[in-house]
Amino acid sequence: MLRRCPTTIAYVWSSARGQFCLATRWSTLRVEPDRGLSARSRRQWYFGDLEAHLRERSPAAPRQDLRDVPQLAAASSLIYIGNAIMNQQRIIQDKKGDSIQGSYSRLFRVRWQECGAYGIVDPIHYIYFMQETSMAHATEHGYTTGRELKKGRAWVIRETEIEYLRPIRYGDTVKVSMQIGELRRTSVTRFYEFNVETTGVLVARSRSEFVCVNVETQLPIAIPEDVITEFFPAGIPGKPLPRNRFPKAPHPAHNVFQMRKKVEFRDLDMLRHVNNATYLSYMITSGIEATVRGGLPWKLVMDSKDMNVSSWSRVLYQGQAKIEDELEITTYCSDVGQSSAVFHDSIVRVSDRAPIALGHTRWVWINRNTLMPHPMPAEVRAAIEKLAIIDEAG
Repeated sequence: MLRRCPTTIAYVWSSARGQFCLATRWSTLRVEPDRGLSARSRRQWYFGDLEAHLRERSPAAPRQDLRDVPQLAAASSLIYIGNAIMNQQRIIQDKKGDSIQGSYSRLFRVRWQECGAYGIVDPIHYIYFMQETSMAHATEHGYTTGRELKKGRAWVIRETEIEYLRPIRYGDTVKVSMQIGELRRTSVTRFYEFNVETTGVLVARSRSEFVCVNVETQLPIAIPEDVITEFFPAGIPGKPLPRNRFPKAPHPAHNVFQMRKKVEFRDLDMLRHVNNATYLSYMITSGIEATVRGGLPWKLVMDSKDMNVSSWSRVLYQGQAKIEDELEITTYCSDVGQSSAVFHDSIVRVSDRAPIALGHTRWVWINRNTLMPHPMPAEVRAAIEKLAIIDEAG
């Protein structure tokens, strides 16, 4: 069945998937019995007022807290630009699933140590896969870390955003496709898609913005012409879209949890500062500690038929942390739904209160077998609500 959607975004209930699916403007949508809803082309994804849009487009759809649908879990703060990088770099869908044309790809077989207690890949390892794909691509073009440092420049990540669509498990072979997209004076954005190699199923998509900095001053510098020529042989792909600003977190009032963490040697990468994936690990640890101290029983978490998974993460890197720095992580919640909540995190250096990182992560409580959202147990909700904001003013 084909359907033309002239609006910015439409939400359609897919009986095949048993959930709401997202389609964008200027798209022809095909509903297939075995795959549910798919978009032949994507221009932009806007996550705005989900409930209003859905009730307008599909008033007969089953009533459900839309904040609990993993595919829509970015809520109103996320504008995911899956294809905002010119026509020749658009994301399309073929018979094998979503793929990025003209991209660089690497295969990763999920290892035992990359899976957590639930038997699925931890969120931080998605960032490691992204890093390895980017570094391999740059190295094949001769741009190694050592060469760049000799030239007095380095590439650091300003922001990372990941949308987790389905869990990845031990033994899966994942194809990570990457494409260099939006080019600005001092930064470039790389877009990624994660597909299970054997089935072609799209399991995650993400983006990271890399900034070229002077090694001595750590300040942004213009991207050298040789880099532009090497990675954009067909020319610069046009003017980038307006920057998607990092969403401001709601005011935390007084319901916050704080913990301190001293940077360890194992947290550092080749640039001798804390690796950007590690900041997400700090934030996740803080969220877990907060809920446990709020009364979350570990036995319930480990033995439940359900599990708590991340459906969306966005991290803004504001500064660098190095060995012996002591960091303070602040965590609180908002948008607590039937089976989900958004955790907001900030990291500062204790010695000078310098901002290091900000993060937003949506966690969804899902059934381990069906992978569909499931209401949180009362004990879990009580622990999370102790962190929930009570005053969003400001």
